[in-house]
Amino acid sequence: MKINKDLNLVVPVDTEEGEIFFHSTPLFFETFKKYHFVICATFTKLLTAEMHLTGAKIAAMTLEEVARDMGRWEGKEGVENGLMNEISRLTNVLILGDNGWESLPVDTAIQRNFIEPEYWEEAKQRIVFFMLVCAMTKRDVRDDLLTIMNGSWQTQTTSLTSTEYADSLPILSETETSQSKKKLSSVVA
Repeated sequence: MKINKDLNLVVPVDTEEGEIFFHSTPLFFETFKKYHFVICATFTKLLTAEMHLTGAKIAAMTLEEVARDMGRWEGKEGVENGLMNEISRLTNVLILGDNGWESLPVDTAIQRNFIEPEYWEEAKQRIVFFMLVCAMTKRDVRDDLLTIMNGSWQTQTTSLTSTEYADSLPILSETETSQSKKKLSSVVA
């Protein structure tokens, strides 16, 4: 079971090579259950500091701070190795390649130098905020917060999978394509 399973987040990021898109799905209930106290404490910290408008800029950093304060950041079962790795696993990056838009797991895209880690760090803040909102709010509150986030941070919520979203992106002309693409392997590890 996923929390709000048909709601995914797309985070566009401008790079030197052109725009890329991070596509992330919400946490599974089992992951939420394992890290619920840290997730709740982080969400509460952002809301009590009235950061419902700016929380998408600092959500991952706040999650780390809260987890460290609680002594739950490090270790095999800690937030760093557990929850953050799960968030990375649930996120793909869409990059324009030789065959059009390609969807790669974010860790694979970084390891193969298709994206700079700084682009992931930028997107990760918004993705963590999305995860917190989806995990901690009722549908009407969630929809309001995500509407604000989408407007303020140019994100998009969608029911499309990363592959479906990639298929929905415009196909560029030959000139536009050659100016803004990186060479990608068609094999996904």
